[in-house]
Amino acid sequence: MLKKYQKASIKALDTFCNLAQSRPIAQAFKEVTGNQYLEIEEFSTPYVCMRVPTGGGKTLIAAKSLRILTNEYLGKAYHLVFWLAPSDKIVTQTLEALKDKRHFYRTLLDKEFDNVNVLSIKEAYKQKFDPKEELVIIIGTIQSFRAKNKDARKFYAENANYYEMLKHRDIKPSMENVMKMIKPIIILDEAHKSSTVLSLESLLALEPSFILELTATPVTQTSKAKKIYASNILYTVNATALKKESMIKLPIVLKTLDDTRLILQEGIVKRNHLEELAKLEEMHTERYIRPINLIRADENRGDDAFTYDKIKLILLEMGIKDEEIAIQTGKLKEIDGVNLLSRACPIRYIITVDALKEGWDCPFAYVLSVVSNMESKTAIEQLIGRVLRMPYVEEKNKAELGYAYVYVASKNFEFVAQTIGDTLVKSGFEAFEAKISINNSENTHDDMAEIGGLFGDGLLAKQQVDVGRDIDLEMLSKPSIAPYVNYNSETKKMTIVKLPTRSKRESFVKTLQSMVPVEKRKEVKQIVEVIQNLNLAIVDMVSDFTVPLLSVEEEGELLAFEESYILDYISIDESDIIKNASLSIDEFDIDLKEHIGVIDISKDNRMYVQSLDEGASLFNDEEVSATVVDHSHGAYKSNTVAHKLSTSIAKIIHDENSDILKVLTSTQLNEFIYLVISRLGTDRAIDVQSLVEKKYQLKRAILIKLNDFVKTSKKMSFNKLLGSGNFTLSNENMVEFLPNSYEPNPDSRSGNFNKHHYEYVDKFDSHKEEYKVALFIDKLPQVTTWIRNISRDHKNAFWLQTSSDKFYPDFIIKLDNGKTVVAEYKGKMLETTDDTKEKEMLGELWASQSDELEFLMLYKGDYMEKLRSVF
Repeated sequence: MLKKYQKASIKALDTFCNLAQSRPIAQAFKEVTGNQYLEIEEFSTPYVCMRVPTGGGKTLIAAKSLRILTNEYLGKAYHLVFWLAPSDKIVTQTLEALKDKRHFYRTLLDKEFDNVNVLSIKEAYKQKFDPKEELVIIIGTIQSFRAKNKDARKFYAENANYYEMLKHRDIKPSMENVMKMIKPIIILDEAHKSSTVLSLESLLALEPSFILELTATPVTQTSKAKKIYASNILYTVNATALKKESMIKLPIVLKTLDDTRLILQEGIVKRNHLEELAKLEEMHTERYIRPINLIRADENRGDDAFTYDKIKLILLEMGIKDEEIAIQTGKLKEIDGVNLLSRACPIRYIITVDALKEGWDCPFAYVLSVVSNMESKTAIEQLIGRVLRMPYVEEKNKAELGYAYVYVASKNFEFVAQTIGDTLVKSGFEAFEAKISINNSENTHDDMAEIGGLFGDGLLAKQQVDVGRDIDLEMLSKPSIAPYVNYNSETKKMTIVKLPTRSKRESFVKTLQSMVPVEKRKEVKQIVEVIQNLNLAIVDMVSDFTVPLLSVEEEGELLAFEESYILDYISIDESDIIKNASLSIDEFDIDLKEHIGVIDISKDNRMYVQSLDEGASLFNDEEVSATVVDHSHGAYKSNTVAHKLSTSIAKIIHDENSDILKVLTSTQLNEFIYLVISRLGTDRAIDVQSLVEKKYQLKRAILIKLNDFVKTSKKMSFNKLLGSGNFTLSNENMVEFLPNSYEPNPDSRSGNFNKHHYEYVDKFDSHKEEYKVALFIDKLPQVTTWIRNISRDHKNAFWLQTSSDKFYPDFIIKLDNGKTVVAEYKGKMLETTDDTKEKEMLGELWASQSDELEFLMLYKGDYMEKLRSVF
């Protein structure tokens, strides 16, 4: 089952590929992303990137992308895929997953392709393969075809296995020439991380039909001198999305102590505690978890060093059983071949130095204890990612099983926190996310700041000021001070345990400063600034925030108005199918040469579509027995192939487009497609053999027609419902914005707002206007608080049901007169679209149900005037 962010990334690729059929690549890219496409001179093949943090399932996204790239973009049943990974270890893992017919990745491929052949690059040298009859996936490292590499010379060497494929060409039968002729799809899985610098030009020499890069850290700057090119980021997955989908453990709870034995003891205590929680978790979920403590030992073997053998002795002295300890170093490899996830495995502690290389994965690893020297930032980079993966990729009943724990023998908390933050950035986190994804454990060094958590875990900073004298206890007991400050009369230290809401902070700081000596007042202000700069997750809970959904009355019951009501009013019969099941020449042009004429031509007159067509002439998608059209009778002499073709297309659409099946039954879908194919023969005299050869182009045309048909049907039903006047509001159907229900993708400018209901604001779109509108709202004196609504979160966000989907307005605003204003911002270009008109009509219908509600559709030229007018 794909996660929401994985589906979204696949959808972005699908949209891009479909747009790229009819317009230049740069234009298609800009329509999807809003960003400029970075073109490479004399190269017109698409090169795009998915940015996915470590642990986000890049391999799954890549596997799911192959159908879109092969069927949709290239219009072929099968093709050749050259899949490049950063290391031999990752290559082995990928091969094992894609070859194992029981593995989810492989079952996904088998569902979408009838024949799949997965080969290592070495296997591909030794045997024949046929991209005409099977999806061929060849997996290797970037070194696989670097001529300077001894093993890679086979890539360019003559090979008799390829003679049959290249017999029509007067060229040497080599893997290089096979690649050039077939124009492979290239998958780059973190390939830039390999020990060999990846030159994009070396990939372009293979004349690929498409390059899809998946990486946590894309290249951001082009250096032509070094032959390095910035990535065209088609879709970005942020760490918040991984947290929401329970892919990773966050926050990281960090503790530093300058005592190695104590660090080991703390790790043991935490691991034991987590195992007890895991037993309770299993009682509820039947999921077995045995938390593992990774321990990084010193590298050197000096007298004071805590080497792996010394640490093992300490663990044994602390009562840990020998069979529960494993050592993994360059020489000792006690976990190789061990299934650490098995209930029968006793291992609870793994001691290592740096032997857990990239690709090692164990979701049971919860605790990382670092006893080695932390002065080098590389000390924990290889290990921090090992404790982030979430067991079973699901939310835990016991919250502590959703965190990762790091214990470090160090005096310098800030240095360690910064090192971990840098490591997270290298794993694909935004710098902003990395900084606020680390929490400080209790009882760490008292003078160290505790960093707040991104996900509302409430571990707030404890900041102390050594006042050095008694302070005014009466002042300390005031409601404006007491909840936020503790004072120890013996040590004369004042601790700021949390901050008040932003509107009260300025007066709070001034009051505190008046309570301490003059020389300490600057320190008080600095402490408050530190907490604010670290963006602690403090939820402003001054008032409740609820908004009613639009409701309908159904048999005496008030229910939220959503899609099912629209579908209930739709009635499709045979006459509707007959009326709509046809394709005009504008909707489907059998003679259209896809990909041609929209891309620049290079100096040597090489166009990417010409290259594809050359390969296609030798590798036709399918061979079907000839079927003749009898033009005089206007009918097919044989319907067998037409029926087979319609069934094949129906299966693809059935599997990939569940929305269509909400309106049409499977039988109606099959009838619609068959009637389209039949009419292409009878009305336009297109023989079925030609349709088979253009199967994927035909499928796209039918799908567009079906989507238009479904959209029109839903629109008619929607309009009937709006005309019924059967709408109301109900206290039973409310969106309640609770402290922990708002899970934004944080915008780095969140600190610029004073009245947002939550500390973090959901990230604004790429255009600047929406951010400016938010600033304007925040500064209006009549606004008490507001929320940037999170799109696509139907459980925790406000929405209105349109004819096609749910509409999530941008802003929800509470006014000092008690009114609630819902506002949607649209750029000038979108003012007159049908979609915008429908949303405005629906918003006004919702607002008309109560004098306390207002809906505004805001545009670039009028948003200030409209917002002022509601007061």
